[in-house]
Amino acid sequence: MSAPVTENEVAASLIGVHACIVCGGPCLSWKGSFHGWTCTRCCAAYVEAGAKRGDERRAAERAQRVGSVAGAGAAADGYGPTAVLAPAGERSV
Repeated sequence: MSAPVTENEVAASLIGVHACIVCGGPCLSWKGSFHGWTCTRCCAAYVEAGAKRGDERRAAERAQRVGSVAGAGAAADGYGPTAVLAPAGERSV
């Protein structure tokens, strides 16, 4: 038994247009060896999803860096590197 054929695939075969491998809609041009027969809308969605993942990853890395810089003065248990300043009268310039 063959897989069911969608209306988009039938329409695409009648007019000589290939079907998108993601959504099954019409695809007018070959998008290279990676995307193949993928419609423009699905390619754009793929790129947007990748950009969103990258933004989330950069935000998490930024939050981690900010947390590590903010907590650099003292460790959570109180035993860690701390900034020690001399009293105001004893400071040298």
